[in-house]
Amino acid sequence: MNEAPAIADPPSPWSDKGPQCRLFPADKQFRTLLEDLLGDGLQLREGDPRDPREPVLVDCLDSHEAIASARLLYPHHPLVGVLPRHDAGLIIAALAQGAAGVISLTDPPDAWRECVLVVMGGGRWLGGPGLEISLEEKRAVYDVARNDDLQGDVTLRTKLYVRQRVADRFRS
Repeated sequence: MNEAPAIADPPSPWSDKGPQCRLFPADKQFRTLLEDLLGDGLQLREGDPRDPREPVLVDCLDSHEAIASARLLYPHHPLVGVLPRHDAGLIIAALAQGAAGVISLTDPPDAWRECVLVVMGGGRWLGGPGLEISLEEKRAVYDVARNDDLQGDVTLRTKLYVRQRVADRFRS
């Protein structure tokens, strides 16, 4: 009896290097919290030069108001609200303030890495990369959710990543 050879999962489009991001505020307490939580899963950068696609992790543990302050300092960078837990009200508030995505302290380190990479690639992250929601048009589609407020298009790497994650639901 001949068995079909096993089909391997396609490789991650981002396996070549770890993602870089910035912190806001860039204080020691927030940095230490994330370093303890994530280890070396993310490269937390400081100083210049700033890559315009480099995401900024914004401390929203006490309030989403920090997103507006971060936007003043990083007007063209994608912002990711760091929440204490997944809560619909907190998520909506962060998105309403202009966050390109949200991540929670309860998410595993791999989710943080994927979030930063998707946002860096021009996508949005709401617990995953592939659900585009339009409240105005009353529709939801499994596709690359984009952050239209920022410069640049969704990268090919992000499109491939999303296609791998939601292939059975992806529109043609």
